[in-house]
Amino acid sequence: MKARALYTYTLLLVLFAVCGSLKAEPIDPYDLPQKSQDFIHKAFFYAMPIAVERYSNGYEVMMNDNSVIELDKKGEWVNVTCMEGIPESVIPMPIRVYIKRRFEKQVVTRISRSKDGYQLEMTTGVTLSFNKKNQLIKVD
Repeated sequence: MKARALYTYTLLLVLFAVCGSLKAEPIDPYDLPQKSQDFIHKAFFYAMPIAVERYSNGYEVMMNDNSVIELDKKGEWVNVTCMEGIPESVIPMPIRVYIKRRFEKQVVTRISRSKDGYQLEMTTGVTLSFNKKNQLIKVD
């Protein structure tokens, strides 16, 4: 019985630690790192941030066109979601050319960037994965 109570207590501590680290703190858009502000002004020149939240691992910016931009601690974009279509300036040129040739009628609604490359989601639900050299590696 003591082992079960200890297990439950440990599980609760871990749960509170995880939930506590995900707390969001609302901030002013001008408090974002300059690199983030420049990216947002360049890629989303037609929209404005309506809410910015700081997390322990980065930032989340909600725009007035319903786009959502996730940034890491340094202010580099990690995920961009825009149902009307990701701005072309966000998508690397070789990937943009590939998409225009193969998926000309579709729109990219989400792009994620990691140390391994890029992952894009299209309006039809197709997911494309590209490596660091912008070469297609997987289609789902």
